[in-house]
Amino acid sequence: YNDRVQLIAQARYGESTQQKTVVTPVTETIKSLKLRSSGPDGKQGTPDDFDIGKFWRITGAQDRTEQALKPTAAAVPMQGATGAITGTVVDVNGAVVPGAIVIALSKITSAGRQVTTNDNGVYLIKSLSAGVYEITVAGSGFRRSLITDVLVRSSSVVEVNVTLEPAGVSETVTVMGSRSSVTLPTTAATVSTVVSFAYQPPQAATPRLREYFPETLVWQPSLETNTRGRAQLKFKLADNITTWKMSVIGSTADGQIGTVEKEFRAFQPFFVDLDPPRILTEGDRISLPVGVRNYLERPQQVQLEMKPESWFSLSGPTHQQLGVPAGDSATGTFDLRAVSSVKDGKQRVTALGGEESDAIEKPVTVHPDGEELSVTASDIVANRALLEISIPNEAIKGSAKAELKLYPNLLTHLVESVEAIMSRPYGCGEQTISSTYPSLLMLRNRRLTGVDFPNRQRAEQYLREGYDRLLNYHHLSGGVSYWSKAEPDIALTAYALRFLSDAQPLIAVDESVIAQARDYLIRKQRPDGSWSVVSYGNQPTDKRRTALLTAYVARVLTMSRATNNEVATQKAKQLPVNEALKRALAFLTLSVNEIDEPYLLAMYALAAQDSGDATRAAYATNKLRSLAHFEGAAAYWALETNTPFYGWGLAGRVETTALVVQALSRALPDSATTTTLTPPLNNPPPDKTGNAATHPATQTNEQLIRSGLLFLLKKKDRYGVWYSTQATINVLDALLAQLAKSAGTEPSASSAEVIVNGRTSEIIQLPTSSKVVGPILIDVSKHLQLGKNEIEIRRVGAGPPASAQLVANYYLPWLSTGAEKKEGLRLSAQFSKTEGKIGDEITCSVEAERIGFAGYGMLLAEIGLPPGADVDRASLDEALTKSNWAINQYDVLPDRVVLYLWPQAGGVSFNFKFRPRFGLQAKTAASTVYDYYNSEARTTVAPASFTIK
Repeated sequence: YNDRVQLIAQARYGESTQQKTVVTPVTETIKSLKLRSSGPDGKQGTPDDFDIGKFWRITGAQDRTEQALKPTAAAVPMQGATGAITGTVVDVNGAVVPGAIVIALSKITSAGRQVTTNDNGVYLIKSLSAGVYEITVAGSGFRRSLITDVLVRSSSVVEVNVTLEPAGVSETVTVMGSRSSVTLPTTAATVSTVVSFAYQPPQAATPRLREYFPETLVWQPSLETNTRGRAQLKFKLADNITTWKMSVIGSTADGQIGTVEKEFRAFQPFFVDLDPPRILTEGDRISLPVGVRNYLERPQQVQLEMKPESWFSLSGPTHQQLGVPAGDSATGTFDLRAVSSVKDGKQRVTALGGEESDAIEKPVTVHPDGEELSVTASDIVANRALLEISIPNEAIKGSAKAELKLYPNLLTHLVESVEAIMSRPYGCGEQTISSTYPSLLMLRNRRLTGVDFPNRQRAEQYLREGYDRLLNYHHLSGGVSYWSKAEPDIALTAYALRFLSDAQPLIAVDESVIAQARDYLIRKQRPDGSWSVVSYGNQPTDKRRTALLTAYVARVLTMSRATNNEVATQKAKQLPVNEALKRALAFLTLSVNEIDEPYLLAMYALAAQDSGDATRAAYATNKLRSLAHFEGAAAYWALETNTPFYGWGLAGRVETTALVVQALSRALPDSATTTTLTPPLNNPPPDKTGNAATHPATQTNEQLIRSGLLFLLKKKDRYGVWYSTQATINVLDALLAQLAKSAGTEPSASSAEVIVNGRTSEIIQLPTSSKVVGPILIDVSKHLQLGKNEIEIRRVGAGPPASAQLVANYYLPWLSTGAEKKEGLRLSAQFSKTEGKIGDEITCSVEAERIGFAGYGMLLAEIGLPPGADVDRASLDEALTKSNWAINQYDVLPDRVVLYLWPQAGGVSFNFKFRPRFGLQAKTAASTVYDYYNSEARTTVAPASFTIK
């Protein structure tokens, strides 16, 4: 800690014994060394102590045929690419032969090494070059033994045990090297000579466990060369047996670019293949094949073992014997049943061979057999907060899990969002930008304040990857499209312009892409100053949506003009932007007089504020004050029209409220916001009429901002974001606006006691208010009960208010099957058959439709698959081609296919194919369709059951 580590080595060399069965029972004596750290406090025996590691070796072994414990050779340190030969020399009665001479002679170089056996009859010949050797063993009163063709491998120890015969008829006994015991016939006057010979690489008994299987091995966004133009990058090689392709892009200070691609192979001559289903349902039965591949020159007898775990049960033995020919493979099958839920449960298989061994471990997640539902509760934590949730009595037993998140400051929400938003789909242009924006906001805040944050390197990686992906949606016209082959979209082009302008100070951004996007928007502006939404068929232009789009584009043009210093200094380039803004604000001034739409008014106010037009901004913010709605102490602004990104429902309400909070915050003088996030009154004082004083007219701007922030924090979803990408980005912008106002707050620390259903769960220390950290996570699952649950947080100590969110998930039994219609959406997923054989072709037919006129835009359909299904991507490509852009893209996940839909009237119908890879009696994942811009609109279809033989 603080660049020093204190280690306390507790050496416990008391010998212990254990028994294990290989062929015959063996008793082993083990010595071990345990290293334990005293932890940050430097004191032994306190709760922060932890184990560093434990090291052990076998010092002796005895099977049931032996009368005494025999010592084993110590571990042999290897130097360079060398090997060693070891063994024990005994006489025909099993007594050890000390002082015997052992000579190893290389058959390649004729170089020789000589050693003598110790008092225990053990010899060790180290530092032998790899190759074939002859071993000669001679002892006083014994015949000399010669063992030929002993193969020594690099970094391996070969064990050659020799039994010497008394001197007699023949002087020398010659034995050919073998991996197993060999018995030689001799004259009647002598006893048979037994030579035990076995290859024992270090991994033969305990093979190295392969458990690291990333899809991307290494990503290094920045690597600087030295003055000679050279750089070195070290990274951990994954456990995949595969060929990796490395792509390197280099650039010089003057802009020259070079690229190169290289391949390198990760290989070992003997390995085991384990590919379990990534996700299972409780009760699923799987016949899991495990392949063993042997590229050695000799066949292997392999003992295949699956390690038992609590989350599954095996219907057969845990061990299997396989004969694997040289240069070939063999397959064993383990029949298992998922018996309990687990997240990333381990599944390990070990293959022990006579010459080489391997072990592999993969994660498997098992969920209950029911529909997953969730509830959340959030609040501000000043001195005390009370969160309440309810778990239905019908919930599947043991399925309820709950986690409390404590956010010491507003910036913690941004830290969480960097990773949380990556769990949302990011296949289209808008999603690509939004999935990257939290990283951009955090990096920009670091640049402005100098305050670092925990996941900065990941954020830098996400930002560069997002920029690279965005270029795939850049059109020749300068616009940006939702899909690489689609026509550009005005709103999305404006969003991309904002992103590129914001990213320019942080990463290298092509200035021409920014200029082309800006020029595209100016060309698309109509003579009246508006940007018109796309109308389909013979539908007239929607005036309200046109006004919202115009306000959004105007706001982005003012932002990009303000943040792009290079362009701002070039008056010739700035003039068209100024003219476009002048016309847009004139158009919007007429619109806001006719339309009381909070989204429109907030965007108009922000554009006016960025343009320095205080009169227009004040007019809009005053109207916004009158449009506030209250839910207790929280305030929100309702969305009446679909946003330019098709937001509506709760997600649209959150997005609109975030924009209003930004506009109201910027309307306040700096001196009016010396404190932020002060909790609103839970019970506002009554006015003269006796009603609670929550009418907007009674609220100051500062009070409305606090009430709006409370609403936003209460509406955070279970994933750590706010329902849609647009809502999330605008909420984060609102939080950053408040952080800017509260800069300079004195740091302070405090503690909090968490009480669940009347029992103290945990007491935690909250970091100082100025420290940038991720949320503090507390698992409260063990304290949950069916029905009502109360989680109380009592805070001790001064400091600005924190916030808290409780997220609980539980499963309800499935009550329905087949096609479903709910919340304005319809989904049907039917399979051509649910019983068949391994490799059978199965067709899934899907119908998805938006019913009525609630919302418009992208739908995401997730079609559940049986475990281990091999999806025919060609059939998905065909469905995409025939859909006439109703299907824009697809992703194949371990347990489902995700399709990005934009269905027209009547919905979309398509099918795709897959083949089962192994036998099973199991359920698919549930199928669902939901509105991407309002995830409340969702329809779910229960899983289907499959039987594959």
